[in-house]
Amino acid sequence: MQSPGDKLMLIVAVNTPLGSRVDGLALASQSRALYYTDSRQNEIVMMSLDGKSRKVLISQNLTSPRAVVVDERSGSVILRLHHEASTYQANLSV
Repeated sequence: MQSPGDKLMLIVAVNTPLGSRVDGLALASQSRALYYTDSRQNEIVMMSLDGKSRKVLISQNLTSPRAVVVDERSGSVILRLHHEASTYQANLSV
């Protein structure tokens, strides 16, 4: 049993296309999905936690996406694009 001072470590292995660079990760607990930014491919990708499905959510008009936050209630994906923050609406179902 964990005590309040214990730390939880999550190790994530993301299988990405050659030439990808994963910069930001977000875990959506309700939909059991992992979201990540790929700053070389300029994409935001969603994949199921079991690794069976993968979907590019956003791939146009992105420049160096760095961080991602997912708001499952509103269906929003909030991104940090190198030096600016942007909010995108996306279909969050895998």
